[in-house]
Amino acid sequence: MIRVLILYPRTNNDVFDYEYYVNHHIELVKKTLEPFLVEIDKGITNSKGSQSPYHVITHMHFKTKNELISKYQESGKVLEADKEKFTNIQTITQISEIIG
Repeated sequence: MIRVLILYPRTNNDVFDYEYYVNHHIELVKKTLEPFLVEIDKGITNSKGSQSPYHVITHMHFKTKNELISKYQESGKVLEADKEKFTNIQTITQISEIIG
């Protein structure tokens, strides 16, 4: 099983439209990449009032790496173009094999 994490770090002068991300972009992700599970973590302030280091961390699960690669080759350009509609943040992507 493969997990993909997409991290949107907080930076100076960053823009992030949560409503568009959840209601439009993630729906496009589900339609094109077809992960079997998507979870979205929205960063919040801690008990001391400090912001989380990330606006959002999105977790997507796929059965195999080949499935992910195949789907992304078909729709990656569309997803990247849509990203410009909700953020100016340079994302961090982690692809992992779930081993435990």
